Amino acid sequence: MRVDLSQLNRSTGKTILFVTHDIDEALQLADVIAILRDGKLVQFGTPSELLTQPADDFVRDFMGGSGLGLKLLALRHVAERVKPEAVPGEAIAPETTLAEALSQMVLRRTSRLPVRGGADTAPGSIGLSDLVL
Repeated sequence: MRVDLSQLNRSTGKTILFVTHDIDEALQLADVIAILRDGKLVQFGTPSELLTQPADDFVRDFMGGSGLGLKLLALRHVAERVKPEAVPGEAIAPETTLAEALSQMVLRRTSRLPVRGGADTAPGSIGLSDLVL
């Protein structure tokens, strides 16, 4: 349903108001998020803004508490951080999220992964240190 909703939004260009208590769902679908508490608006902003600048402890906890950094990695993509350095191995796509890249680094027991070239990205690699810039 998430994929269908995203496709519907892109194809129509219409604004969609989606109400959920699942913050991961909201982070995946939303351009902007409104956090309400007791019927009052606590914070309104982009997913990135809410993760990096929560208005208070309620928002911080609702967004994921100590897991905010990992949620932020899931919003960003390898193409934003790829370096021109070539490394051997099976390349990942530039549209891979930074969270997925971190997972692949752990699984492959490496600190640097090769990245395929994309429409707007030259081939290269991404390293563990590139994830936290």
